[in-house]
Amino acid sequence: ITINTPIIGNLLTEIIHSPQIQNIMRLSAIISKE
Repeated sequence: ITINTPIIGNLLTEIIHSPQIQNIMRLSAIISKE
């Protein structure tokens, strides 16, 4: 199910650009390499 609304898009961009999410993505990338 895809929801195309500006609110969802804004939330996604805020989540993606948040430092916590970037740290989690780095950790998961490192873990997936092992």
